[in-house]
Amino acid sequence: KPELHKLHDTEQTEYYREQIALWREKQVRFSAFPIICENAKRNAGLFESILKSIETDVQRNEANNT
Repeated sequence: KPELHKLHDTEQTEYYREQIALWREKQVRFSAFPIICENAKRNAGLFESILKSIETDVQRNEANNT
């Protein structure tokens, strides 16, 4: 099975950081509602994964250009 590579817009990192913060806030706000809390936790994790991927790509590109 071929591996798919996702290209993310490196200029959107602030958006991803904001989304992580918002989903973390929802985790706290809805802590009495396990399903909503777990969904917020999962969504925050997804945005964190994307942000980490972007940061890794940027570092790799910078290393290749030096």
